[in-house]
Amino acid sequence: PLIERLQRSHLPVVLMADGAPGLPSIIADDWDGARQVAQYLHDKGHRRVVYRAINRYHAAGVRRRDGFHAAAQALGLTTTFLKADYAPWQPEELALLSRENPHRATAVVCWCDEWADATVSSCHAHGLRVPHDVAVIGFNGVEPEQTPLLRRTSIRIPWREVGRLAVEQLMQQLAGETPAMETVMPVSLIAGDTA
Repeated sequence: PLIERLQRSHLPVVLMADGAPGLPSIIADDWDGARQVAQYLHDKGHRRVVYRAINRYHAAGVRRRDGFHAAAQALGLTTTFLKADYAPWQPEELALLSRENPHRATAVVCWCDEWADATVSSCHAHGLRVPHDVAVIGFNGVEPEQTPLLRRTSIRIPWREVGRLAVEQLMQQLAGETPAMETVMPVSLIAGDTA
């Protein structure tokens, strides 16, 4: 309802991370980020992956999931997509990662960094070593509130630049100019200790 009201209003507005028709937006290149993750895991020798997708609609989450699916298929990765909550792990997930499973997944890709951090903690709680038993990758490149034991492998979105561009586009609107309807920000993979 808020998006519809903004679309009808004459207020200057810029959406960040997720766009909407008729409103200027700045989004990350989620598709390319997901491709980078799939390629990184493939290059590291992983062939079976669990993808933890958000269990409600989120445009960036959909782009990341679909981008990873396409790249994983092209690379021959076997991927199990789970619609998950932040925590705890589902029994199906534990079975996929179990050392007793001869076809176990050796990597978990999370739709965001917060979930990746929770996954690392869950791995440790269940006796799985990261990255030796299970590699874990997040998305967003957001620094954790507390210094982690392991530096997270993640896709970095240049949030500072996103914010700067959003303010610039708001200023354009206030000056009577029309900003770009969609700006897609490039992303990069930051290799840490978790994958």
